[in-house]
Amino acid sequence: MKTSDINPHIRYAATHYTFLDKNFDSICYDCRFFFVEEGTGTITANGQSYSFLANTAIFLPPGTKYHLYLNKSSHKFTMTVVNFDLINDYCLFSTSLGTASEQNFSPEKLITYELPEVFSNVLVKQVPGLTELLHKCTQEFSNQNSFYRESASALLKLCLMEFQRNHNRDSEMSKITPVLQFIHSNYHNATLTNELIATTFNYNPGYLSQMMKDYTGKSLHQYLISYRLKIAKENLITTDDSINIIAWKSGFQSTAYFIKAFKEQTGMTPGKYRKEYIPFLF
Repeated sequence: MKTSDINPHIRYAATHYTFLDKNFDSICYDCRFFFVEEGTGTITANGQSYSFLANTAIFLPPGTKYHLYLNKSSHKFTMTVVNFDLINDYCLFSTSLGTASEQNFSPEKLITYELPEVFSNVLVKQVPGLTELLHKCTQEFSNQNSFYRESASALLKLCLMEFQRNHNRDSEMSKITPVLQFIHSNYHNATLTNELIATTFNYNPGYLSQMMKDYTGKSLHQYLISYRLKIAKENLITTDDSINIIAWKSGFQSTAYFIKAFKEQTGMTPGKYRKEYIPFLF
């Protein structure tokens, strides 16, 4: 199932201002979406614990065993709860399927279908921008005006897409951060190329370059050159090294290429840059 195929069927949507801490784990029969607007606590899901603060969104796929704990120090508590399927195929079950304890769980009631990869696992993430969307979703569902299910479903899909975008950004950041650190530590190596960097992290060079552009706004090569120029600028105004030495220390294979790249970025030669900026340091 692709993310584009998502067409939520909501069975329950409401905002809660009180919290009943059950003394047993619960198992959900369909998807659960919790959005903690106020309050702090912990959710244990499938044996793993996650702390949550205000503006935390929690997604649980069907069959997840979970337990929510609210910190007693939380004076205010506001949480929106949505029970739903990611598809509309089981709309004949229109009311909440509820949750069960391990002892009362009935496997035949579990709603099963292919899930998109990102929504196949428990997700816990702070997503501040969801508050207004979820309020509209629960209002549409509770007011039950014409086409309320369709409207609430569309609003929930927007929430899920925003959740996924945040999740993807975090996932990309976890991949890109080591690459950035590698460049920052090895920029002085004049033989550093897209291929060498990509091989170090077992990526295809084109894929890594596109991922870098999505995250930094620069391709892999552009980022490397930009970082080398940043180092060169610092050396130009903090040392009396020659242009040749600075080009070499910054990782450029030749002084001519260094001067060309420097002029393209700044509009001036390294020598002129040094003369322009050194007087302002004293």
